[in-house]
Amino acid sequence: MFQQIANTMCLAMEANQVIWMRMVAIGQFGPDIMTEMSLMMSEKVEANASALASLASGNSADSVVTAYREIVQANLKRLSA
Repeated sequence: MFQQIANTMCLAMEANQVIWMRMVAIGQFGPDIMTEMSLMMSEKVEANASALASLASGNSADSVVTAYREIVQANLKRLSA
């Protein structure tokens, strides 16, 4: 149980970092704003569909959180570069 809570809390912190980094990038009005905004929206749709399919097939909520953390961590790495 503790591991599931910790996993969810880590996701929340990492997601907030990604949100902050994206808002900074958008606020700078760089050339890649539209690409980043499109990526952000498509990721949300894909993640929602994937989470629903995963839960519908009997996977645990923690497995959904773990999978989404991988996506968020990839975004952190990409946005930090």
